[in-house]
Amino acid sequence: MTDFTGGEWRSLVDGSVVSDIPDSGLKHIVEITDLSLSDGDPITAWGDGAGSADLSSSDAPTYKTGGLNNNPVARFDGSSNWMGAAFGTALSQPIEVFVVGQKRSATAGNRYLLDGASSAQTVIRSYQGNWNTYAGSDLDDGAENTDPHLWMTRFDGGSSIIEVDQSQTASGNAGTQGMDGWTLGARADRGANGDFDVCAVAVYDPTANEYSRSDVQTYLANKYGPF
Repeated sequence: MTDFTGGEWRSLVDGSVVSDIPDSGLKHIVEITDLSLSDGDPITAWGDGAGSADLSSSDAPTYKTGGLNNNPVARFDGSSNWMGAAFGTALSQPIEVFVVGQKRSATAGNRYLLDGASSAQTVIRSYQGNWNTYAGSDLDDGAENTDPHLWMTRFDGGSSIIEVDQSQTASGNAGTQGMDGWTLGARADRGANGDFDVCAVAVYDPTANEYSRSDVQTYLANKYGPF
């Protein structure tokens, strides 16, 4: 009898359609589909589906229907909205972070999509007209736009990687800082707010046994795409 890994078994059973979020290496995740809200409601709490770092805010984003690829979204206004939480256990690199989101305007500047619980720690943002990631050093991957995307950032020192819509767009040194929590829609100090729509954010330990980046991307693309 042949032994299969989790990823191989899913591919065999359903023709490469990963029907649930892969759990190997999963540390933290929020998905818009876990919220039971109506259009225009404030999202004051967003539960962590894998850990205990439930997001909360005193200046909450808005739940909007018919957003990115006609999915509901958490809409951050780019002015004051944010959500955040500290992790019970800080993560060291390597870390892989996946975001399903969309920037609503092409306004240049320093606009944060994601940060750690400490300011400018593990960052995904639009910066001076480019997509950018930062964990102590800047790594750019080209001009920003307002299309819906599935972003993957591997924070791994000099071997850091950015993938957009399952294609690698940059590699190099993003720095070595770890991740002690997550802040969405702003820097951890509540500055540099970004006008993003967000469907999902997932944080993984890529060293975990049977971890598969492609499985995570397939799940998110099938659920929230096309990208």
